[in-house]
Amino acid sequence: MSLAGDPKFTEEQKYEIAVELVSGMLSHSEICRKWDISPTYAYKLKDRALDFLCQGMGRPTGKPDAQVERLQKRVPDLEQLAGDPGPVIRRLRRRPHQAWQIGMTSLQRSDLRPVYLVSIIDCYTRPLVGWPANDRCKASDRSSAFCPVLESRGLRTKESCSDLVLRSENGAEPSSKHFVEFLEHGIKGQYTGYNAPDDNAYVERVIRTIKEEEIWSSDYDSLSEARDAIADYASYYNQERLHPSLDYRTPNEVNEAHQSTLMAA
Repeated sequence: MSLAGDPKFTEEQKYEIAVELVSGMLSHSEICRKWDISPTYAYKLKDRALDFLCQGMGRPTGKPDAQVERLQKRVPDLEQLAGDPGPVIRRLRRRPHQAWQIGMTSLQRSDLRPVYLVSIIDCYTRPLVGWPANDRCKASDRSSAFCPVLESRGLRTKESCSDLVLRSENGAEPSSKHFVEFLEHGIKGQYTGYNAPDDNAYVERVIRTIKEEEIWSSDYDSLSEARDAIADYASYYNQERLHPSLDYRTPNEVNEAHQSTLMAA
């Protein structure tokens, strides 16, 4: 399947689909609903979207045609997204509560029942801002668990959330209609792009750290016990654990330094 050779869409529509597939601006489910295509068809288009964009931008001459120029007015980061989607979230790391990443993992209690842990990290100061755990894996549970996280950070209104970008993977829960509609109340949802394994690197790394330092060495007899243990670890992670990427400071120390700079300005 070649995106360029598909007669179903106009050239303009093909460019728009390619941008959405590559950039992660929309989840696969949203793209399927928007363009009335099947998930299988979307994945086939995704395999060719990056090459199609590069051809359309005139590479290797670097002279974009008129259609791409029109798209670039709506998507200023188009060329960077097509070449390397990873830096998009990194460019947003200028202050706290501007770029968050969310990811999920599962663990087993001692009775072999699953616990689903959702981790949320701020990409600027790297603290764990949320760690809801549940015995179910449903989009409604993720939405309800996310509300206290926002409130704990003082993000209680649509206006206070207007600058926040939440990056997630293209899984069933974060791309579900329920969670997408929840994000429309102020948060900008963003999804991992094509050929960009580092798009959600911050939260994936912290999930690995939680597993190595807490989960794999522990047995939990109940959901409440797992929640308490993970909450204790999150407190340690934010307040005591030194991070090489933060010049061997804790996330709380970096946040306090940022607030001091703002007050002094």
